Amino acid sequence: MAAMAMAACRTILSRRELDRRGSVIRYAASNGRVGELRATLEAGVGRAIDQPDAAGMTALMHASASGRTICADVLLEHGADPNAASDGRPSALCLAARRGDFGTCKRLLAAGADVEYVMRSPSEVAGLTALALAEIAGHLAIAGLLEMELRAL
Repeated sequence: MAAMAMAACRTILSRRELDRRGSVIRYAASNGRVGELRATLEAGVGRAIDQPDAAGMTALMHASASGRTICADVLLEHGADPNAASDGRPSALCLAARRGDFGTCKRLLAAGADVEYVMRSPSEVAGLTALALAEIAGHLAIAGLLEMELRAL
């Protein structure tokens, strides 16, 4: 019985550690804290790198949405999933395309981001792709990049 209680405590502690590391990673990525991000990732975080926050956003999504290309690079180097998206919300590529961040879009595509991903929520962007978001926002260079990627499929 005591062994089961200890195992349960370890599981709870590991979940808390995962939550803490995930929070640190997301904070560092969204605020351009490259040193902190790299140090946390190099300390070994396992699956925390793609752990979403309460809004369903991963660290890579936060970096992409806030124009933190170097942070996106660091995350991708450490195995972040460029296609992580929850509940049909915008992917990292969609967020970077909408923002107009050509460098991050290019890096995400090189890492295997799905150029055909279609968002299902929130309702104002449902049915749209990264290409559509780039075109709507007037980011023609990004739209061209995404069109070339689609033609290559």
